Amino acid sequence: MTLKRGPTLDGRVVTKHSARSQHTAPMEGFLQNVLKDRRGVVGRTMFGCRAWFVDGKMFAVAWRGNPVLRLAEADRAKACATLGAKPWSPGRGSTKEYVEIPAAKLEKEEDLEAWLDRSMRYARSLPARGARARTEGKHAEQRRQT
Repeated sequence: MTLKRGPTLDGRVVTKHSARSQHTAPMEGFLQNVLKDRRGVVGRTMFGCRAWFVDGKMFAVAWRGNPVLRLAEADRAKACATLGAKPWSPGRGSTKEYVEIPAAKLEKEEDLEAWLDRSMRYARSLPARGARARTEGKHAEQRRQT
């Protein structure tokens, strides 16, 4: 898939000295164009790149020129089998629900849009994180018992 080069979401031009790499800009611009009018979708910078959230839950990331999508288990398996997607590894470990799809494997822009729709539907289906879970962290129950 060939994506047009352009400015980043916030209008800045990506240079080789910026935190985001030059080859991320086309994917970032494409995702922004597709997602800008979707209800409940907000873009933010995370992990040194652009991420999109729906109803407060992250579902897409522009990562090193490839889309990273949060997908249900069956969709993750399908993306891995048909598109050569792999679990997303932004650091030392990999993530459970996110896969990185090679942009070269997406033949048409409509293919990526269809996967984005799946990702948004899955994120919307997930329960909202409560304020208590966000502020106390994963070991909150252990602390309360001691």
